[in-house]
Order: sequence, then structure tokens, then C-alpha cells
Amino acid sequence: MALMRNLILVLGELLGLNLLFRCLNADKIRVLMYHGVTTQGLGAPCWTVLDRGTFEWQMHYASRRYNVAPVSTVFAGDLSPSGSLRHMVVITLDDGLENTYSEVWPILRRLGLSAICFCVPGLSERRAQIWADDVLEFCLTAPSQLLDLGDLVPGGVTLAGTAAERVMLAGELIGRMKTWPDVKRRELTNRLLADPDTPHRRLSGIFQLMTIEQIAELADSAEFDIGLHSDKHPIMSQLSTTEQELEVKSAMDRLNRHDIRFQPVFAYPNGREQDFNDDSVAVLKKLGFKAAVTTLDGLWDRNADRFRIRRIAIGAGITKWEFKARLSGFFYFLTGKLEAWRRRRTRRVRTPRE
Repeated sequence: MALMRNLILVLGELLGLNLLFRCLNADKIRVLMYHGVTTQGLGAPCWTVLDRGTFEWQMHYASRRYNVAPVSTVFAGDLSPSGSLRHMVVITLDDGLENTYSEVWPILRRLGLSAICFCVPGLSERRAQIWADDVLEFCLTAPSQLLDLGDLVPGGVTLAGTAAERVMLAGELIGRMKTWPDVKRRELTNRLLADPDTPHRRLSGIFQLMTIEQIAELADSAEFDIGLHSDKHPIMSQLSTTEQELEVKSAMDRLNRHDIRFQPVFAYPNGREQDFNDDSVAVLKKLGFKAAVTTLDGLWDRNADRFRIRRIAIGAGITKWEFKARLSGFFYFLTGKLEAWRRRRTRRVRTPRE
């Protein structure tokens, strides 16, 4: 299926389908979602970390073919989309990694582009990392062994194999942990990092968050707006309404104490449909937010819910052909058709012959 899709994407570009879909989707907003950009390596592909050269090519392409604009322009005034804007792209970066400051900022400055960075000031202030990044780095660096994690992970976790295999193991473990209550998730993360028999070492700073001072520099620049990604990156739907409000307000107060200007735009941690709820939206509205972005993949219809904004998920491994097709919307048309074909084929196979 993946090979067929990639071949069609190449053919689509050659036949001008991206140009056609770009025109058909002229009024849609392309909200690009990034995390990390680096010239360093983990020893294995990690979806959230892009090579700097790849990111720079993508920025060149987006700036040539589309209108890249800051949140304050695309969402004019009260953040409702301006009707005169077409072929719009908004660049977003989640988490506030230090390489946003060191790698992304110089590229945007050189190209004259703007972006919004969604930060977690509570973690930045104490120089912590997001828990999922800590788990990934632990799985990559710990000695080969069977980890006995008690009732948290029945049967334990076997750390062995190549870096690529360890990245896959980390992905499975992180996916499982995302469904846990925050207390249980913190308990396992703390146990992993504190185990004296498996000393954890961070790699070369790929997942290090910006300092508060660096966030302030970005906020004062011409290239960046700052948005909020919560204070400490919990999954919002796992918190009570009161806890959600305290989490968001804590992040706001922390930035205000440091005189850091921020846009009233929020990025839900993890960002899937099950990771936020109606209480999350109500809390954001109460606190004066005007929009919120998810990790739901796709173009955003400007007439759709501003607190459930879809983004185009950009990760390592996305080819130039796929990047072009995602921005035009051809990718989403194609994958929808392929998925419908797969479902029809599956139903035919399961239906007994008469």
C-alpha cells in the first residue's frame, strides 16, 4: 500500500495534480506541525526529529508556492480567519525544543518566515525534558537487559537489539504509557531514570527544551510568536476540569512573570481526539484563548471549529513528493480513496461466497 501510494504521489506531481489540488484547496489553511530539527543523529530514525537540510528544503518550498504567515496575520484580530487570505501556511513547532532556537530560528530569519512555538514553561524553567523523550533516550542508551518494572509493565521490558529496534520498542512503550494516568506515567519514568543499575544519560541535547531566557528571545523576535502547550505536558483529558484550568493558568502565569508575550493559542499535549475534551475547550475559552491546535492530520477548513484545528503532521521519513502532496491536499484525497478501497476489499474477502 505504501509503495503504491508513493508511486501515485510521484506521478501526481508530474501530471500537475498538486497544482490542481492547491487551487481546489485555496481557502484551506495548511498548519504545519513540527517538533525537532537537528544536524545531529540518534543512530536511528525518530519521527519527531527532522534533519536540518530537509527542514530547510521544506521551508524554501512552502515559501515559494504558498503564503507563509504568522498566527497574528492568518487569524486576524480575534483569530477568526481573514477572508482575503488564500493558499495560507502556518508553521508551528511543539514543545519548545532548544533546537527551535539554534537550528530553526536562523533558517526562518534568513528566509523571512514566521512561526509559532508552543512551549511548556514549567518544564523549561527547571531544565527538564518531556517524559516521552526521556523514555526514548533511556531505551536507546541503557545496557541490554530485561527490566523488571513490576505491575507497571507486566513481563518487563527487554532492552536489546539495534538502535532502530530500540526506537520501535520505545514507541510501543510510550504509546502504552499515553493511556495511563499522569501519576502512573510519572512513576515509571522516575523509576527508569533513577535505576542505579541502568544509568540514564541524555544524548547530545536533541530533546533539551529551551530556557526561559531563550523563549523570551524568540517572543521578542520578528520570526516567532509564542503559544502554550500546557505547563508540564500532561494529557488534558486525564485531568479534572479544575486541574486542567490550573495547568493552563500556571503556564500563563509563568510566562507573565517573565514578561514573555504569548498568543492566545493553545496546542493540546499529544493532541489526539481522546487527549482533550469539551472541558478542555471550556477552560481555554474561560481563560481567553481564541484557538487551539490538535495533532489530527489534515488541512484545516477555516469554517471548522477553531478549538479543534487540524495540522499537517511533518515527521522524519516524509519524502519531498509526500510533502508537496500534503500541502496541496492531494495526499489526503489519495489516502482517503486508498483506505476506502482497502475497506471494500476487506469486506469482500470476509463475505462468504454463496
